[in-house]
This record gives sequence, structure tokens and C-alpha cells, in this order.
Amino acid sequence: MAERSSDKTIASAQPSPRFGVETVAQPYSGWVAECLPKAFYPSQQAPTEPNKHSDAFVLRILGVSAIREIVGNVDIDSAIDSEKIPYQGFPAVAALGFLIAGGVLVSDEASAAFLMGVERLSTRPIASLATFLADDVALLGVTDGLVALTGRAQTSDRVAPLRFWLAGLLDRPPDAPGWSMRMRILAADLLDQRGRLQVASDDTDANVLALEYTLQSTWARAFIKTPAVDEQRRNRLLQELVTYAAPQSGDLERGAVWVKALDVLIDDACRSLTPSVSDTVRILQSVQAALRRWKWEANARRQGVMPTRWMIDTEYDVQALLWLILYPIYRDELVDETYLPSWGNVQARVDLGIKKLKLIIEVKLARRPGDFADIEEQVAGDVGLYFQDTNLFDR
Repeated sequence: MAERSSDKTIASAQPSPRFGVETVAQPYSGWVAECLPKAFYPSQQAPTEPNKHSDAFVLRILGVSAIREIVGNVDIDSAIDSEKIPYQGFPAVAALGFLIAGGVLVSDEASAAFLMGVERLSTRPIASLATFLADDVALLGVTDGLVALTGRAQTSDRVAPLRFWLAGLLDRPPDAPGWSMRMRILAADLLDQRGRLQVASDDTDANVLALEYTLQSTWARAFIKTPAVDEQRRNRLLQELVTYAAPQSGDLERGAVWVKALDVLIDDACRSLTPSVSDTVRILQSVQAALRRWKWEANARRQGVMPTRWMIDTEYDVQALLWLILYPIYRDELVDETYLPSWGNVQARVDLGIKKLKLIIEVKLARRPGDFADIEEQVAGDVGLYFQDTNLFDR
């Protein structure tokens, strides 16, 4: 990533203990406030233009509400001049892309200014885009905005050629890959869905792993087929984030990534304490007993209405019930109707899967005694397809 100026410190502020990081890692408190962006604070001097997309990146991954909890109010609308942005270079355009994709700015004026800025970039010769191509945050910001505007009737004709242009730029290998390389890979996959993210990063560097957690949390759908980080690396990352010296206050992007990754790890640990496969089995075994209160009335309890009868008649009904039970426990680790890598002319699809456990849950419905033989044959055929890549699922 290209070097940028580091005048990022803001006035002293007291972080709120409601933000998960602060309750566990108190030494981070002052540093968190110093690292957060000042671009959108009316009481602070606006940052230099080369840093604007860094501030927007932080807003995108942490969220405006979390930043307000730590450092107080932010005023984004007054800090954005849509008329000037198309002429302020790629940092301003990338910043606007993050804000549009994050739902912070939703006006037609903001979308028009963003597209005009990208169109101006697309007309420049490659030689003049060297700084842009070296900046993984900027590439992700522009991509984020284009993907967010894809499918909108009023912008679709302008977005498609810009996506094609940017995808071509991202196919070029970077001159000096750094810890933020995964942002570039994410940007490329968001544009063309080639499946680059299905190859998990095996890096053990704390910055790279923290970024992986940050990106997976913010762009979860793009990582749905990415193997989960193994338990050993996850535990080591948590230890390093808590005990290692924090990034300097001017290292805004890396600092915000550490904050986000630490918050994700702590939230995940507090929420589930990593349930095992055995825990999942016990939950599923308890479903039948839990149906004792399932609604199936012989007669309506009120006049003029039909009796309440929650029908479960197909495999899809059972899948919906299991999703209702398992999602509060596993949240984003639970996936449904997920296609696995193809094997020859066949591509398997799992009913439900828990990524962190590498566990597949398959639903089969038997209506007659003779159905069990068919189910056994189906399961035998599915097993060979499900576990071709044990990095995704292995049981």
C-alpha cells in the first residue's frame, strides 16, 4: 500500500465502555480514540486529501455508531462536497465509494458524483494511475461503491463498463504486495466472482490475520466459501492483539483493522465459546422434545379465524426450522444452500453448514418405510462430493 501522510490524531476523547474492545483491552482506550478518523468532525481540521479514503475505510469497517460511541458525534454530510469530489482524485472517489456502500450516503447526488469521479479515473493513462494501483484501500473503496450501485436502474448502464475497466486493473500483479493484499483480492472477487477468496490465507502474521477477520466481518457474503481460520491461529491472533504493541496513532488503517479484529474475536468468544460438533449434535437431538409447544390447534382460539397449524411438510420446512434454532448460536458461521466446488459435471449443494466446525447438516424426509433405502443411497452418493475439499467441510 502506498505511504500516506499521518496527521491523523484527534483531540482527546473518552471511549465508551459499550464498545466490546474497551471492556477487555483497557490499554487500547486512548490509542483507539487517537487512531479514529477526524475527517468528519466539524470541530477538527479536515485531513489532507491523500488520507480521505482511509477515514472512510474506518467508517466502513467499524460503523458510524461504533465511532460515535468512542469519540462522539460525526458530521459526514457537511464534510462531503459532491460537486468537488469528481475532481479531487482517487482518494475522494474511493472515500465516497465506501460511504455509499456502507449506506452512510444514499442520495442520488452522491452516486452521480462517485460515478463521475470513477469515469474520470478510467480515462487516464495507466502510467498516471501508479499511485492508485499501489493503494489497496483505494481499490477496495472504488470497487465497493461500484458493486453497491450495480443493479440500480438509473446507474446500471454507467456501472458495467467501469466494473470491467477496474477488473482489468486488478488483474495486474502489484509491484510490492503487503499486509493489505487481501483487500485487493476481495475487490477483484467482488467484481467478477472468480472465487479467489475460496483459497484461504495461510499467513500467520498478526496484521494479515486481523485483516482477514475484518474483511470477513464487513463483506461476509464474499467470504461464504472461504475456509475458516483454524483454532490455533485464531487463539494466537487474539493473544498477539492484546499483548503486542499497538500500531502507531498515524497508522490509521492498520490500527482500525486491529480494533475491528479484536472486537470480532472477543464478540465471537463471548457469544459461542466455540461450540463443538458434540454440542451441535445435542442441540439437534433436543429439537423433537422442543416441538412439544409447536402450534397445531384442533380448533381456533378466536372466532372468525382458522386454527393455528404450523405445517412442516417438506425438507425445506425442516431446513427453515433448523436455521431458526442454529443461527442465534453460530450466526455468520452458519450457511445454507451453499454450492461446493464442482466435481466433473456435478456440483453438490449442502443444506446447512457450520464453517468453523467444518460440519454439514443434511436434511432428508422419509414418508414411507421404503424411503430409507433411497435416503441411504442418496447420502452415500453425496458424501463423496461433499468432502472433495476438506478445507471447507470434513464431517
